[in-house]
Amino acid sequence: MKRAVAAMMLSSIALLACSPADQPEPPPAEAVKGTTPPPSAVDPSVPQTPAAAAEALNSAGLGAVRIGMTEQEAIAAYGKPMTPPTASMEGSTCRVARPQDPAAGLLFLFQERRLDRITIQQTVGGPMPTLKTDRGIGLGATEADVKRAYGQSLAFYPGKYATPGSQAKDATHWDDAAQTRGVRFETGDDGRVRSIHAGNKAIELVEGCS
Repeated sequence: MKRAVAAMMLSSIALLACSPADQPEPPPAEAVKGTTPPPSAVDPSVPQTPAAAAEALNSAGLGAVRIGMTEQEAIAAYGKPMTPPTASMEGSTCRVARPQDPAAGLLFLFQERRLDRITIQQTVGGPMPTLKTDRGIGLGATEADVKRAYGQSLAFYPGKYATPGSQAKDATHWDDAAQTRGVRFETGDDGRVRSIHAGNKAIELVEGCS
């Protein structure tokens, strides 16, 4: 009897010694040599290429708003309250519309009821707009910033209303040799961008449609 009890005790000890609780835990996945981090992991030491902002302005338009759209299409695509397109003078086919939010700092210019140009410009009494072009240029950028972003494609010339000795300039970048689409920057005497126009040949217009 004593021998049977002793045998049973020895068997129990052997089973406990082989139980999973006494086995070493496997190292965590991230500590295993040669493992690949999950796709979401980003190495902060590696420079990342910024994605183009969906709401950045370029010669083709702004987000869902595209140059060449009808008035109704452009206003619907913008998706926020806007003032109705208004002619600068009676009988004119040139009409402008603005977002009702002055912080937007935008102006849509239509000719023959088609969107020809989008302008970024601070509204009188409003805050400085934060919208930028697809190359990262916004209001307040320096002339040097514009040159770095657009390079040798820029053509500089004195501002339309620059007085003698004034440093105000216009700088135009065309996307194509035929100069059908582009972006024009207006800088003040302080050398900083104060207006940005993007679209077709209408970017050359100084006041409304003239």
